[in-house]
Amino acid sequence: MTVRLMMMMNSSTYVVAVGLMVFASCFLAKEASAACNIVNDYGCYIDTLVPRTIPNKVENSNSWEECALNCYSAGFKGTAAVENGDECWCSNYKDAVGSQSTNQNDCSKPCKDDPTHTCGGLSRLNEFSFQCSGSISFYTCNGDQCVKDPQGPWTNPTCGNTCSSPSPPSPPSPTSTPSPTSTTSPHHSKKLKGGSVLLLVFFLGLLLPYFLFGALFLHFSRNATGIEMIPNLGFWTALPSVIGDGFKFTFSLIRGQSSKYNAL
Repeated sequence: MTVRLMMMMNSSTYVVAVGLMVFASCFLAKEASAACNIVNDYGCYIDTLVPRTIPNKVENSNSWEECALNCYSAGFKGTAAVENGDECWCSNYKDAVGSQSTNQNDCSKPCKDDPTHTCGGLSRLNEFSFQCSGSISFYTCNGDQCVKDPQGPWTNPTCGNTCSSPSPPSPPSPTSTPSPTSTTSPHHSKKLKGGSVLLLVFFLGLLLPYFLFGALFLHFSRNATGIEMIPNLGFWTALPSVIGDGFKFTFSLIRGQSSKYNAL
């Protein structure tokens, strides 16, 4: 019974995860062909975790320069940080963020590709500012054409071969003269079913206000911009990996293998 319940829960969350991954691929997958230099080394800072000191996590990095490039590719140009050896965090903040660690040696994990620098530590951030050079062009679909758009999701001038012509409108159906003997029953009028009402309440009554008011709050209270305006961004970015762990755990139980979740 427990395994069946977990399978049902994983099936429902899988749909949400796929939607979030598609969203992320559209707005975050901007590969940059640029070179980045470190401008300021702010030192070792404390990651408060809830909320995150530097709020936006991107692809893991093995050096400060690689982290700077990943942030720049995702549209962030402010303070960045490396944590716990390879985690890369980005922002559009100016200068250092948060409280500096009383012991700078807390940032002791070496960077894999740059032994001259440390890449943070457990809940500790090596914060720095950076500057990148090199032009990046972004593209979006306009009908069946891939055109330049500063806000476009693609760096490939072919838009990943996803552009297609819009389907032509279907011809109007011929009108027929109603039979003089036919009658229309008032009981045949269409009504929303219970499932449709629940979906409308969920998306319009819960999700829409959650993202709308959350984005407004972060924008006006913390001067957040762009992707930083998404409420609880750390949770949404971590959700796919959590769901993946759930699938692995479930499949291991079905196969009769012993498995445990990783300790937090």
